[in-house]
Amino acid sequence: MLAKYGLVEEAEGGAGRQKPWRATARYTDWRDVDSDAAEALSVTMAERYFERMTEALETRRRLPREWREAEQFGDDVVHLTPAELADVTRQFSSLLESYDHRSDDPSQRPEGAEPVTVLRVAFRNRREEDPS
Repeated sequence: MLAKYGLVEEAEGGAGRQKPWRATARYTDWRDVDSDAAEALSVTMAERYFERMTEALETRRRLPREWREAEQFGDDVVHLTPAELADVTRQFSSLLESYDHRSDDPSQRPEGAEPVTVLRVAFRNRREEDPS
């Protein structure tokens, strides 16, 4: 399904029925899309990231101490308006964008820099008694 929508492409090195895939973009964002396909894709990506996060938690004891202490697994609940949430999203994106140049130009990466997945998930909490 990801290939169908151009989010992944076949990578070299597969044998037989095993096909390695690579992302066609560094990040994905389809919050402006309101369709069944976007919903299915969001669920698929959430499941995949949950698997990767679970694996990271299960294997983090193998990391050097400095990486274990730097990683973050936590959550916050804050009370925001839609406009405030949009502002938080913009600020967070801006912060991460200040590191984008390192992805395109490895010479810009400081010694010891490694790829780090940062998940950006923010959603309105829904309660059973609140159907809206």
